[in-house]
Amino acid sequence: MISAIVCTYNRASVLRKMLERFFAQTCLGAVDYELIVVDNNSSDHTSKVVEEFRRFPNVRYVFEEHQGLCYARNRGVAEARGEIIALLDDDVVVDEVWLFKLQECVDATQADVVGGRTYLILEKDPPEWFGPYFARLLSEVNLGKSRRIVSDGRGLFGLNLAFRKSIFDTVGPFDEALDRRGHELLGGGDTAKVRQIARAGGRVVYDPDAVVGHMIAADRQEWDYFKRVTLAMGKSFAFAEPYGGLGVRTTRVLQALMEVAYRIGVQLSAPLTRMSPYEQRASLGRLRTKLGLLIERLRRLKGNG
Repeated sequence: MISAIVCTYNRASVLRKMLERFFAQTCLGAVDYELIVVDNNSSDHTSKVVEEFRRFPNVRYVFEEHQGLCYARNRGVAEARGEIIALLDDDVVVDEVWLFKLQECVDATQADVVGGRTYLILEKDPPEWFGPYFARLLSEVNLGKSRRIVSDGRGLFGLNLAFRKSIFDTVGPFDEALDRRGHELLGGGDTAKVRQIARAGGRVVYDPDAVVGHMIAADRQEWDYFKRVTLAMGKSFAFAEPYGGLGVRTTRVLQALMEVAYRIGVQLSAPLTRMSPYEQRASLGRLRTKLGLLIERLRRLKGNG
């Protein structure tokens, strides 16, 4: 059985679109599945939206009051009855044969992790500076046209990602210090877990036929959003590091200072190197990530970890 888990927080209208597309799949009768919606302490009408879909078999609603995406994911894993845990975001639209293709890949490869292809559905035309760097920040995934092993586990994201449930017995649950908490734009819980599984010798597979679209609202195409998410990304990298002793934390701060200085130099040289608008914004985004990393490492150096 595949247990599809959708974690959601205060996005009832978006969730309804996601569920409509999930149950419009043409293959549901051919796959043993359940769908678990984990409501991560929403204050809107999320529960009523899920109730609209209770006419379909194997739909369950779970309320997780502890705020944080990884708390919700771990709750979903604990509740799941299937051998395969498939994570979906509440703002994706699955392909009409997504579930069938996922099952097909798992059967054919015996993978511990399967990541599918994700394309972006933009609510408005992108700005002139939009490009691959920003598409990846919005969780676009395209590692090619053929199924393949991803030996380092990189490049796959939790909006379209499946795990063999038994692997969690080996690598443990999702790190609850990482990823979204309410409106905080932290991240990395999904990618950190995939890389951990790859390092432990797990089999990680990319399958371009397990496809979802990611609905991107207009405000998430604005520069202000990317400013927030790039800074939060750096903080997330720091959260993922072992705390370490004073010497380790000091060394990390010095490294981050050098990286920030380098990125500032790149940014200042932009007029001389004739960077395109995309290259300038991407460079500034990378600088903000290094700043976020420095800020969090400084906080840890002061002993506030």
